Amino acid sequence: MARADVERVIDGDTLVLRGGQRLRLIGIDAPEMPHDGRGPEPYAREALVDLSSGRAVGVQYGQPPHDRYGRGLAHLFLANGDNVQASLLRRGLATSLFLLPNGEYLDCYAAAETEARAARRGIWSQAGFHPIAAKRIGRAAQRATAW
Repeated sequence: MARADVERVIDGDTLVLRGGQRLRLIGIDAPEMPHDGRGPEPYAREALVDLSSGRAVGVQYGQPPHDRYGRGLAHLFLANGDNVQASLLRRGLATSLFLLPNGEYLDCYAAAETEARAARRGIWSQAGFHPIAAKRIGRAAQRATAW
């Protein structure tokens, strides 16, 4: 597992490592921060807590190691061993989103999301939040949830 420092957090599922590598977290979709004249989605700011700038993280790259936008694809771990994606899912600050072949932590992430849904934590407490079924997402879709 590679070690790196977080330089900048873009949103709950995208960050920049020291040295400039942009990284997309595998297995989750987090609420978006403000962009294109729109405000932040609910719980977008809360999703940034684990990924503060300057924080050292363990980086487990996926296969393939990059997406079609050139971002690195990885699972992230804190110094204490906590999986960042599982933590975000458990707190209701992201939804699980798996694109094969990167299904290594599928069961872990699904269980964490199920726990958050049952407890109505974070995004799952929002009456207007309804995830879109994966089979309804087209190839060109960039968002896996709808508010």
